[in-house]
Amino acid sequence: MLVFGVAGTVLLTAALREGAVGAVSAVLSVTTVLVPGLVGLALLGDRIRPGCVPVVVVGLLLTVGGMLVLAAGSRAPRPDVARL
Repeated sequence: MLVFGVAGTVLLTAALREGAVGAVSAVLSVTTVLVPGLVGLALLGDRIRPGCVPVVVVGLLLTVGGMLVLAAGSRAPRPDVARL
């Protein structure tokens, strides 16, 4: 777990340095919730309340779609930054 935490911090820092902050923030905020939820459903025996599967699917599609829109819309040209 410690290795994944360090790797995530290093990769997030690199993404923020090289990419657009909006894109990185959009992907990070969605994956922080989506991945543990899917792991719970797939591996830990969590279940969706009967009759709520369509609501979950629509919510998932809207969330991922919104993330893609935010990530694509934040590709503004970056000013040249002097690297140390």
